[in-house]
Formats: sequence, C-alpha cells, structure tokens
Amino acid sequence: MNRGKHVGWAALILVLLISGWGGVHLVHASQTRTQSSQVVTLFVHGYGSSAHAEQHMVKAAERAGVTRTVVRADVSTRGKVHLSRKFSKQAKNPIVEVQFAANREPQSTKNAAWLHQVIVQLQREDHVQRINFVGHSKGNVDIMTYLLRYGSDPNLPRVEKQVAIAGPFNGVLRMTGSNSPLTKAGVPTQPTATYQRIAQLRRTYPQGIRVLNIYGNVNGTNADGTVGNNSSRAMRSLTVRAKSYRAVMISGWKAQHSRLHANHQVDQLLIHFLWQNRIKEVR
Repeated sequence: MNRGKHVGWAALILVLLISGWGGVHLVHASQTRTQSSQVVTLFVHGYGSSAHAEQHMVKAAERAGVTRTVVRADVSTRGKVHLSRKFSKQAKNPIVEVQFAANREPQSTKNAAWLHQVIVQLQREDHVQRINFVGHSKGNVDIMTYLLRYGSDPNLPRVEKQVAIAGPFNGVLRMTGSNSPLTKAGVPTQPTATYQRIAQLRRTYPQGIRVLNIYGNVNGTNADGTVGNNSSRAMRSLTVRAKSYRAVMISGWKAQHSRLHANHQVDQLLIHFLWQNRIKEVR
C-alpha cells in the first residue's frame, strides 16, 4: 500500500513537472515583445535636420528589443547613396536612418528621387522587398511625394506601414491658409501649394498601407509651434485608400515640433504600431 502511494505521488509530481514546463513555455511566448520580420523601416528627417533627429526613436526601438541592425544611408548632394553596412536575411526588423547631405533642399521631388535611390540600392544589395516609412516634418512630404511618383511601381519594395510625425501636409504656419478648417472629408478649405502638389494621392495612394499620424498640440494652440494641427490632419484626406488610418494628438510642452521626435510617448506609439501590432487601427 505504501508503495502504491509512492507511485501515485511520483505520477502526480511528473504531471505537475510537465505542466510546469508547459506553463513556462506559454509565459515565455506571451512575453515576446516584438514581431520579427524582414520589413525594413526607413526614417526620413525634415528640412534642415539630419539623421541625428531620428536617433532618439531608433535607440528606443533598440532598447525595446526590436532590432540590432541599424544602417545609415548617406545621400550626397548628387543623389549618390552610401550604406554604412549590409545586413543578412536573418536580420530582425532592420532600421535605415536616411541622411540627406542637401538637407535644405526645398523641392520634395528631389528628395523623393533621392529616397528612391536609397530604396533601389537596398533592394539591389540587401534584397529588400517590404518597407515601412517614418517621417518627421518635411520628411513626410518627401515620403508622400515618393508614393505619388513611385508608389504604383510593382518592381519596387511594397510599403506596409507609414508613420507621420508633425507632418505639414498643408504647409507650415507661416504659409497663408495652412491651418485652415478641414471639410468633412478632411480636405483643407484653403489648400496651399504643398497640399496641391500631393493632392493626387487621394486617387493614387497605394492600397494596403497602414497609417499612423502623430501631431502635437502645445498649450491648446492647435499647433506644435511650426505646423498647425489641421495641416497635419489633412493627411487623412490623402490616404483615403489606405488599409487603415489612425491619428494621435500629443499634448504638453513635449508636443512642440522638434521635441516630438524625442518624445517617449511617440516612441511607444512607434514600437506598438510598427513592430507589435497591438494598436487597433480604425479609420
């Protein structure tokens, strides 16, 4: 009888051990923070800025365990691209920091052409097939111009997600009408030349892209100090063909235009949207 009890206890302990190991495995799986993929995320800086403006967000992604692969893409004034390194097919969520030497180029058509050169080189050297975009300030207009000019080219990498931070889609505050009211469709009632140059995206924006639009409202001014909220919100009218669209307004003193790319709330939004897919996106 005692022997039977020992056998019974041994069997029970064995079951508990098996269950315990299974539980550990499940907990480990549930704690996986990011989704590994071969989607390359390109960060594009704004007017007069540099890749330095992208580094706070990139470092936040690295600390979160998103990636260990960060590449610098330096673009000369003639559009020649130099990549700081190559990466393997096994690289987890690679990030590319784009740096334009001509960082005060006013024409987004040139920036879009240079961005195209970066993407073609990534495609040729690293066999990149899918990309995300993150833009700050004018970098967003450059990205939109890229999508306008090259977004329908089936031979280029497919864009999966686009994040806009402080996007001046209807221009900056010094431009008359940039912060004018929006129609129900999100179209500026006083469209500036900036909006008019990319307005065709209302009909051609590539379908299948998920969009996150982040903008700042400093002290209830309906602007981030440089770009009016309605100018940023005009993005919705340009992305009506997108798979999903979500807009997030950041408040407080850290919502100022140049502080948005060094804002912890923005960091978390980026990480969740680009690499965790835990934000419900609704249009």
